Amino acid sequence: MATYAAKLRKTAIANGSIRLNSQGQISGGGVMEPFSSRGLDSIFYVDGNVVSGGDGRTWETAFKTLAAGLAAAHSYMSTSANRAWAHRATVFCCGDNLEENLVLGAEKTDVIGVGSSAGYTKCYLDGLHVPATTNTWGMRWFNMAFGSTTQGVLFTLTSISGGMEFHDCIFSSRGPAHTIAVKATAVGSLKIHDCKFEAAPADFSTAGIDILAGDAAQTEIMRSYIVGAVGIRINASTTTTAGNILINDCVIKSSGETINDASSLAVVTNCRLITATNTTTVTAGYTGNQYLWANNVLTGASTCDEIPYRAQS
Repeated sequence: MATYAAKLRKTAIANGSIRLNSQGQISGGGVMEPFSSRGLDSIFYVDGNVVSGGDGRTWETAFKTLAAGLAAAHSYMSTSANRAWAHRATVFCCGDNLEENLVLGAEKTDVIGVGSSAGYTKCYLDGLHVPATTNTWGMRWFNMAFGSTTQGVLFTLTSISGGMEFHDCIFSSRGPAHTIAVKATAVGSLKIHDCKFEAAPADFSTAGIDILAGDAAQTEIMRSYIVGAVGIRINASTTTTAGNILINDCVIKSSGETINDASSLAVVTNCRLITATNTTTVTAGYTGNQYLWANNVLTGASTCDEIPYRAQS
């Protein structure tokens, strides 16, 4: 009787196991089979310190601007000939302060900051960014520091930025005091994880994170240190078609309300909230639906309370 194994199509790799390596290539027995015939088409390099930009394929021929790297990544992801719709592109970037105001993003692309810039062990991107030219669904940022010498909103996101994620990033209000770090209008699946918001000489004057009207389903803000006149502000007209907004395990320091959730949709758990306002009344220092809050502590100018409030015996 023929065995099932005998009916399997033989691979081109003898006695080798097939797996994906860290670059998203198929690896088998030491032989590499890249996703596309040209090799590492999905990986691009940006170095703001090069004299002039190259083709972005290696560090020696890196793009000079992040905008060029994102354009190349987006082009790769959106070309059906690459069969890239289920893949991801990667952009590695470094440089002593990349000075750009980004107006485009790249869908299904990871931007990874490497190297150092001044006191940051991250790549520093100086500018105010409105990535509205191209769809940026599923774009992720890792190990980046964001700031600007021009006052304003560091990131202005719209519905085409669904699935935008920030991991281990810094949002800085150093230099001029900025109004907002991340402003999101109808952005689904926004993720801000393990990030730090810096304020010097002043907090973000409107809010650290500002979630405006529209569908913000599956938004997650987790394990982050956030500062602002309001730490996190959620508009009354914000909606969630599937699932709540989740705010978990954050330290939020504000001169006013730590969280102002006028939508009453946010699940807030395990947060440490610090406000400069008077918290004599148990509802001061925050706004939200207490039925969705659990295990939070608020420290104010006059007292420290649990949220939801539990009367002391």
